[in-house]
Amino acid sequence: MSIGAWFKVAILALISVTLLGLATSPVVHQAVWEGISDLSGVDDLLGNLPGTDTDDNDVPGSPEVVWSNYIDYRLNHIFVLNANDDEVTDFMITLVGPTHLDDSSASPKKLQDDVFIDGTISPEEKVNVTFMDRSGGFWVQFSLEEGEIFTGDDTIEINIVYEFRSYFAWWPDADEEGGDISDMPSWATGMYLGDMTWNRSYDDSTDVGYNSSHPEIVALAQDIVGDETNAYEIAKLIFLWMDENIEYDEEAGELKTVSETLAAGKGDCDDQATLYIALARAAGLPAWMQMGMLDTGNGWENHAWVQLHIPGVGNVTIDPSNDQFLINSPNRLATYTDQGVAGWMFDFYNHILFWTVGDAPTFHTAVTLTMDSKEASAGTVTVPFPQIA
Repeated sequence: MSIGAWFKVAILALISVTLLGLATSPVVHQAVWEGISDLSGVDDLLGNLPGTDTDDNDVPGSPEVVWSNYIDYRLNHIFVLNANDDEVTDFMITLVGPTHLDDSSASPKKLQDDVFIDGTISPEEKVNVTFMDRSGGFWVQFSLEEGEIFTGDDTIEINIVYEFRSYFAWWPDADEEGGDISDMPSWATGMYLGDMTWNRSYDDSTDVGYNSSHPEIVALAQDIVGDETNAYEIAKLIFLWMDENIEYDEEAGELKTVSETLAAGKGDCDDQATLYIALARAAGLPAWMQMGMLDTGNGWENHAWVQLHIPGVGNVTIDPSNDQFLINSPNRLATYTDQGVAGWMFDFYNHILFWTVGDAPTFHTAVTLTMDSKEASAGTVTVPFPQIA
């Protein structure tokens, strides 16, 4: 069966399934996708992203921002493997298909829907495709077919197609509707409180992730939050502190520890997300990371952001590095939602592996992302920017 046929069967089996209110089919992490190509000639249907300022100067921080209600996308995620005169004994690329997302509230707000996944492999006979069942979604692994040779100037191309609709959502009444952290459901406290760390890579055993019990984090959370127990207020206080004290790091690199981000006073998207999550958990607020890609209007970039649960409201989106509080902008593809398993986070951060003969491999993997189509809804919504002050 072809890769496309396998994906169609698998995605149909998962399209309506959820796990504890979370998407069941997380995908790959953003920071390890190197070589994402800039998109040229992209028609941004709403002007400069994120959103479009309602005044004429397109300056971030303008009083209001207009978003499409949703945007339909079709993307090609292409992996080209080149033996590059090496002798490759095996390789493994691990991906998981994105799926439906909503905020798990009593009247769910859609975040991502109408997901369709297809793909091709060339040459197909050289690649073994294996689907592994893990709670929260399915994983697909591409590896060298047993008995096949991958050497010299051999190349393998894996092209995965994503079609999806990304929705705008926000929670403007969370300040009035949000409950206390003592009202948290057991699934949220069970999966998304306390420490969760993993090794940075196979070669680096540094623990990265949500080190919420670190004395520095505990003390800082207490300074920021004090005795506050309202979930919305805790989320807001941490957001405002981050906005005031942590700058965006333009030199994105490997994931920092939360202590490294604090010491530097800056971090890229997942650095800021992990720090926010650690502070939230230290304050008793369940939070987790969601990862994927962002349409900037000038191309697609790897990205990470925060989700957390507010009782009486649902699972809300916070994007610290883009100054978005309780805003899910429609210019994103969510590909992996943290399922509360540290080992899976490690796997997503280290999803391309290969084995070669010799100690100095020249094997090369090029990863690109191209956009076939983009169509925004006619309807729009206008929101204040920033959302809080």
